[in-house]
Amino acid sequence: MSNSKPRRAKGAHTPIPVTRAMDIPFNQLRLSEKNVRTIYDKETIKELAESIATHGLIQSLGVRLSVSGDETATEQYEVHAGGRRFRAFELLLKQKRISADKPIPCVIKTDGIAEDDSYVENTQRESMHPIDEFRAFKRMIDAGKSETEISTTHRVSIAFVRQRLRLAVASPLLLQAYRDDEIDLEQLMAYCVIDDHARQESVFERLQGNWNNDAQDIRRALTEDTVPSTDKRVKFIGLDVYEKAGGHVERDLFSTTDQGYLKDVELLNTLVSDKLASVAEGYRAKGWKWVDAAVAIPHDAKWGLERVIGEDAPLSAKEQKRLDKLNAEIEQLDALDELTDEQDARRDELQAEVSAIEEKQPVFAEDDMARAGVFLSINHMGHLEIDAGFIKDDGAADESADNADEETANGQAASPHAGDDDENASRPLSAALMEDLTAFRTVALRNAMAQDFSIAFTSVVHAYAMSHFYTFSHGKTCLQLKMDTMFPMKAPGLAEWGPMKAVKDRDAAWRKMLPKSSADLWSALLAMEHTTLQQLFAHLASLSVNATISAHLRSADSVAHAHDLFRALDTTMVKEGWNTTAENYLSRVSKDRILEAVTEATGAETRALIAHLKKEAMAKEAERLIDGKGWLPEPLRVAAPSNATDNEDDREGADESEVLPAFLTQNAETASA
Repeated sequence: MSNSKPRRAKGAHTPIPVTRAMDIPFNQLRLSEKNVRTIYDKETIKELAESIATHGLIQSLGVRLSVSGDETATEQYEVHAGGRRFRAFELLLKQKRISADKPIPCVIKTDGIAEDDSYVENTQRESMHPIDEFRAFKRMIDAGKSETEISTTHRVSIAFVRQRLRLAVASPLLLQAYRDDEIDLEQLMAYCVIDDHARQESVFERLQGNWNNDAQDIRRALTEDTVPSTDKRVKFIGLDVYEKAGGHVERDLFSTTDQGYLKDVELLNTLVSDKLASVAEGYRAKGWKWVDAAVAIPHDAKWGLERVIGEDAPLSAKEQKRLDKLNAEIEQLDALDELTDEQDARRDELQAEVSAIEEKQPVFAEDDMARAGVFLSINHMGHLEIDAGFIKDDGAADESADNADEETANGQAASPHAGDDDENASRPLSAALMEDLTAFRTVALRNAMAQDFSIAFTSVVHAYAMSHFYTFSHGKTCLQLKMDTMFPMKAPGLAEWGPMKAVKDRDAAWRKMLPKSSADLWSALLAMEHTTLQQLFAHLASLSVNATISAHLRSADSVAHAHDLFRALDTTMVKEGWNTTAENYLSRVSKDRILEAVTEATGAETRALIAHLKKEAMAKEAERLIDGKGWLPEPLRVAAPSNATDNEDDREGADESEVLPAFLTQNAETASA
């Protein structure tokens, strides 16, 4: 007889312990001394109690039957797994929100070690991925819950709920990058400063692999053509004024200061200009000879100017009484040994009010005002900065009279021109004059560039390359071109398609070839071989093509132009590597469409071979039959050229009586002769 232990059958597993579940009155439960968790946070217990009161108990308590000293079973149960939940029920009982005999769902264990169960219960936990949390909040909203209800139920702030909801609707590309650990939560939140998916994805593609791609860099790239709500111009007019005028604000839900970004910069500058002009008019009405008003006055604008000094304005009886009261309260606070945060803040408020009363604008004599003027600007706090009493010579005064509210496109005063050091030194040019002069420069550049293909070609390449390859490129070119490389790229198999890989590889190669700094790009392009420059131009121009037909992009002219491009490039989808498959077409259309494809590609006799099959099998068999036949779905076929002879002249400024110049009609007249 063998003493060897019986072998376990191959593939057999240790039996899973079976537990018994039952509801046990709370007054029959007590916390086990064998529970390994001994430290509890009172605040989190309160939160858990509220959650249980709202949602009920989600996870049962783990209990064992209590035994007396002589190993006799009692009617009591010891909670060895679920100590926090037990204490939450204790709190609810103390608050009289449950009864002592409230039935509590429990799982009864009879084998193993209680400490082992308690340890496993406390350690084998994994918090849900943040993306799942985002989507959970979104599903609650979709199910009809309000942000306030979610906030109250789950004991989180409204701001937290709104942040999670914004993250839930981020671009799928970004959410996948976050899931794959390509970006962290801080970076994802930075991308969600705006809700434009195309813009998010464009910046993501541009910053991938760059050293400057932290959260701050991402926000800067996304908002480089906007104005932050903390800008002094916004403070000067008030954000509410901008919004009432129709201005759009992109709110940063992840800012602790309710940061926002103003998108309508031209509107903002107009509102600032109008307010400055109104204030300036008020000062002119007081009798000042001239008023210069701008967002910022150049530091050297006042150099060498004579100045008259006004007298301190006397305080009214009411102002003096208020000043005495403020100073008395300040003295009381100063007498204390140590100030609390609230008292310290109060002292700052008092001192600010004292300064405002004591620093009243001086009073000037009428004859001084008649020969002097005022500089008005906006300080960093958004308050009006008033600097009065400066005397200009008559020429400078006349020039500045029209400068009450002019500023450059970014809201700053125009830069002055350097002059001679003598007393006849040049004064800064007014913003109005600067704009007029540079308008002529713009037209001159347009005319000259139109006659020089090489420089025009290089300039467009420069503008496109700045936009596509470099971060924070907004405003670094004088060409009004915008590079938009985004389009919906969700089609199955598109990412793996040969042409797509070729485009990405080509883009990566150019990125490595071009200089790291945008400041070096222009000189690098000028030094580049012309054929290489042409290749770069073709690559960048190709990235602007969007021949996608979507619900929001159905322009017949755009579709026709795509056909024109195919014909001009002498290519087709078949030449580019397209092959119709079940995945990209056949399984996504009706059976009639599948049969139509097979008929057109192979003939009517083949149709009968698959007509009896179910759709899935039909699609797979159709893929085999038309493979290599060059068959294309109708949207992928190149249409024949349209007859444009009857098209109306839709050029801007075209007129029925317009006669074409001789150099454009000469060939036609010669041919008809």
